[in-house]
Amino acid sequence: MRDYLRAQVRVENALGKPATAEAVASSAPVRCKVLLLAANPDEDLGLNEELRAVQEGIRASEHRERIELIPRVASRPADLLRAIIDLRPPVVHFSGHGDSQTAIYMQDDAGDAKPVTGEALGLVFEAARGDVRVVVLASCYSAAQAEAIRKSVDCVIGMEHDFGDLSARAFSSVFYGALASGRSVAEAFQLGRASIAVEGLGDESIPVLLVRDGVDAADVVLAPPTKGT
Repeated sequence: MRDYLRAQVRVENALGKPATAEAVASSAPVRCKVLLLAANPDEDLGLNEELRAVQEGIRASEHRERIELIPRVASRPADLLRAIIDLRPPVVHFSGHGDSQTAIYMQDDAGDAKPVTGEALGLVFEAARGDVRVVVLASCYSAAQAEAIRKSVDCVIGMEHDFGDLSARAFSSVFYGALASGRSVAEAFQLGRASIAVEGLGDESIPVLLVRDGVDAADVVLAPPTKGT
């Protein structure tokens, strides 16, 4: 509501008269929903710190109002499906474990690890085609799952090998801060990798960016700046 009122004031100042709903809508910042799913059944990952890093990266951006972060912790496969149905988020981010057998691990109703294969993820995002545009799999060995998703979404980020907690925090904080600043997915990805390098963590080559056929990640901007910003 505050964003809407600020937009109304900007439009009225520019026009010198009360703004129409259409004019306000065109001036209001685009808010990009980011669904962040976290699963840590073994309680051995610093996912709370990663979530904090993402929040701080967005908050530090001059245009932080463009990103709406929606966290879901101890996430189950059903949580992913319900959130996609209800929220239609353009971005889905998963933090947790993965393995070289092409699975990421969420949690079951008992809180134990539940594998979700790349094939299953492919079916989920094929059903959400047109809503979800970017998927980030911040889990080890998730490049194979990313390949299974690539045909259904514009951009997918996966990890080719082990990916440390500190690297995940560094990458995610800068990546989402860059998106909030109106950067393209390609630019945000490169800046995220650079953040790992400047921290001296040595994992900057592990994240990989895959794109759907016919898509250029440099053209995918999820929170474009509005006029006058």
